[in-house]
Amino acid sequence: MKKKIIFASIFFLLITVSSQFIFHLDIKRQSYDTKIINISGKQRTYSQQITKIALYANEVKNLYRYYIDLDSLSTIVDDFSQDNYYLKNITSKNYKNETTDALFKENQVYFNKIVNAANRTIDNPDSQEIFEEFVTKIKANEAKFSATMDNLVNEYEAISKRKLAGFRKILTLYGVVTVVFLIFVIWFIIIPLYKKSKTLESH
Repeated sequence: MKKKIIFASIFFLLITVSSQFIFHLDIKRQSYDTKIINISGKQRTYSQQITKIALYANEVKNLYRYYIDLDSLSTIVDDFSQDNYYLKNITSKNYKNETTDALFKENQVYFNKIVNAANRTIDNPDSQEIFEEFVTKIKANEAKFSATMDNLVNEYEAISKRKLAGFRKILTLYGVVTVVFLIFVIWFIIIPLYKKSKTLESH
């Protein structure tokens, strides 16, 4: 009986510690996935903001340099690039998936064209030719960038759902193990101890 109690205590401790560890990992994973999805969504916003600045300034043609907000454009491009760097590292290290790899690779083509054109405009604020090239690049690549980023967001969400489904299976397994453990404790420890106490009382 003593061995059974020791075994039950150790097993209970293992279940408790391991379940807490798994819960902690899943909460961290959910937070992580949410951050990835949010940053991906922000990338679409940045590309739209760059487009808005370019098209607004383009409306005034030769006077564009008096209307284009280079400070805002520079800030947006910096944020756009930093988040892209983060996504690039996360995608290559933590999302080993052919679909995300292919989508991100395609997305980078459009991203680089947008950023390179924007940076040339920022570095050459008095060049109408460079500005017009910037507008052309934006018109040719922004929609494609947003489309591939939409597909990436959808894929990240699908991966997150698959992970959640796997976590639910683990929870089910833990539930089954816990029930079996309780049956063991009741049948092999509590009931025998109860019978033993009754026997002692009768004497």
